[in-house]
Amino acid sequence: MDAAFPPEMLPEIERFLAGDAARPAGLDVYQDVFETGLFFPLQRQAETAEMIRTARAIEPRVVVEIGADKGGGFYHWVKCLPTIERAIACEIRGTPYAAAFERAFPHVGFSWCPWGSRDVRTRETVARWAPIDVLFIDGDKATRCEDFRVYEPGMRRGGIIFVHDVTDPAPERALIITPRAR
Repeated sequence: MDAAFPPEMLPEIERFLAGDAARPAGLDVYQDVFETGLFFPLQRQAETAEMIRTARAIEPRVVVEIGADKGGGFYHWVKCLPTIERAIACEIRGTPYAAAFERAFPHVGFSWCPWGSRDVRTRETVARWAPIDVLFIDGDKATRCEDFRVYEPGMRRGGIIFVHDVTDPAPERALIITPRAR
């Protein structure tokens, strides 16, 4: 299991999200997220922008991120995609930033899953909000194929699955998968 969520991160995340109204919605990437000391996503900016542009084309309403970490990448799904109505963050270390996200994005319904991606509680939560439009698999690298098998059936026709850290030697790109037609 990963180390506990570092409590010193929460004040910075809360400050960042408290100032969110000043940022225009719908950009491909938010540079200031990558410049934060603790909130920054682990994806590269080019990778994030490519995923956002690809996802925007299908006008997603429901997004699920497995491995939401500190929330910097999750922020991009919610802020960059104005069609998002529901967002699910799965992070085994927990999501102590949940209340700050809910204040910053009151128009989005959130679900916070502090369990493993294949835990029955996570699976049931995601199933209640299916069909999924966008799924981002960035959790445990050893079990990402199992995550794919578990969640792919809940994807909507034309939905998109992104898988992080699989295109070495070009780690700035996520693998993009369009699930089979139903």
